[in-house]
Amino acid sequence: MQQQKPLFHLAALACYCVLALLLTWPLALHWNRAVVGGAANSSFTYFGEGDAALNIWNIWWLPHALARGENPFWSDLLYYPEGVQLYVQTFTPANALLVLPITLLAGPLAAYNSAVLLAFTLTGYSAFLLARAVLATTKQPGPLDGFAIPLLCGALFTAAPSHVLKAQVNQLNLVAMQCLPLFALALWAVFRQRNWRSAVWFAAAMLLVLLTDWYWLLICIFAGSLWAALSFVGEAHPRALFIAYLRAAVVALLAISPLLFGVAAVRERLPQNDIRSDAVWAGYIEGFSADALALIFPNVLHPLWGSWMQRWLLPPGNGYAPDGWYIAAGWTLLACAAIGVATSWRLHWRLLVVGGAAWLLALGPSLQIAGYRTGIPLPYLLLQELPGMSIARRPAIFAVICIVIALMFAARGVQALCSRVA
Repeated sequence: MQQQKPLFHLAALACYCVLALLLTWPLALHWNRAVVGGAANSSFTYFGEGDAALNIWNIWWLPHALARGENPFWSDLLYYPEGVQLYVQTFTPANALLVLPITLLAGPLAAYNSAVLLAFTLTGYSAFLLARAVLATTKQPGPLDGFAIPLLCGALFTAAPSHVLKAQVNQLNLVAMQCLPLFALALWAVFRQRNWRSAVWFAAAMLLVLLTDWYWLLICIFAGSLWAALSFVGEAHPRALFIAYLRAAVVALLAISPLLFGVAAVRERLPQNDIRSDAVWAGYIEGFSADALALIFPNVLHPLWGSWMQRWLLPPGNGYAPDGWYIAAGWTLLACAAIGVATSWRLHWRLLVVGGAAWLLALGPSLQIAGYRTGIPLPYLLLQELPGMSIARRPAIFAVICIVIALMFAARGVQALCSRVA
């Protein structure tokens, strides 16, 4: 069995690579000539050419700056001659580094498309690893727990309708979700192992999250902090656990400190918006808040009923492209997760609390149900008053935490189904 494990991982990667090709088809046919999405899509999605051009430029700029010995987080090619900071932008250096060889050999366009394909592949694989870790805690593991069930759960996660839609609008920073399951794995390792090795792993995961997207860092800090606090409930050795978390936090802070110092150095250039006096900005936040039913919205990209679903969901829109608030998790994933919740909620109740809190924030400043704005104020009103939170303009992004948690419960749900069939 031990000798087969590497083959399992290679097989999983191969499966997710094929799935990535299918989910993005016909991208592979135009690998070095065109990008997916754009104005040819329906009005359900934002015209994605701008984001595609931005991400292609980002991928080109990183090796260009490094080759010239320049700071890649600052460029005077934009807004010349003053220049512009790239610290608090959708720069995604993690993606640029991942496809650096392709950039040098085939150019930034081919590298961008490769980054999209790798994002789907690695998101599925990281979800596969997280599902395996969840099932590994089972007292009596089944024969499917090591490969088949995690493989299915990873496929459902990376094929989530909201994930695929982000590729349609070329938001590479949000397509690259592989860092989120890896962060959850690292946090779990800190909780279980409580040693320096797990602390270093956690720091590496935090750095990867930050180099992928600031939104991901925000939701990871929120979910990780809340879960860590809840983990003390019923803990037999709270002092040892506190030391483990403190050690991991310090090492992570050291790992990301160069970027934080860079942000501090350009703080005068960072965007600031007073939500109370800026009606446009407040409307943007409302427009990118999740509907109360958003997780169960149907798949708008389905080949049979996708177009009809897009027309049906357009009325709840509020002047902003629906892809900003469309965060459907997929019915199959949610169905499996529901079974997992029913069978293992006592064991994983902390995840339910974290998911519930994240969902409340995803709803934004006020409650919206099926497109109807109730005017009922929600906790996000308090969150956006915190320093620096005025630029966190996408409340719906918190719902991704719920999808990650759904993945973990789905693994339990499929396991329960398989055990009953057996």
